Amino acid sequence: MDDLSIFIIVFKENGFRMAAKQLGLLPSTVSEKITALEQSPGVPLFIRTTRSVTPTEAGRNLAYRIAPLLTEMRSVLTAVSSTQQAVRGVLKLNVTGAVMTDILPP
Repeated sequence: MDDLSIFIIVFKENGFRMAAKQLGLLPSTVSEKITALEQSPGVPLFIRTTRSVTPTEAGRNLAYRIAPLLTEMRSVLTAVSSTQQAVRGVLKLNVTGAVMTDILPP
């Protein structure tokens, strides 16, 4: 998921340097992550020159299809982590009648 997130940022920024700056990484690290990602499907995702980085057709297809999925995954992870912060559920008390009428509020 991290490599795909890096890929999306490189895609949006049209370059490794701007993506690296946004991510707080070295451009070489970003380039290595993209190279590793390209090895999995066996197709280049970007055409690299000394002056530009352009997505290939495969890169564009991947970006358009994976971006909404990554957004949804982040949303789900945020929702799951927020459930740990709030107390939820039903609280059941087993008390005697006197305690229930004298101490507990209605």
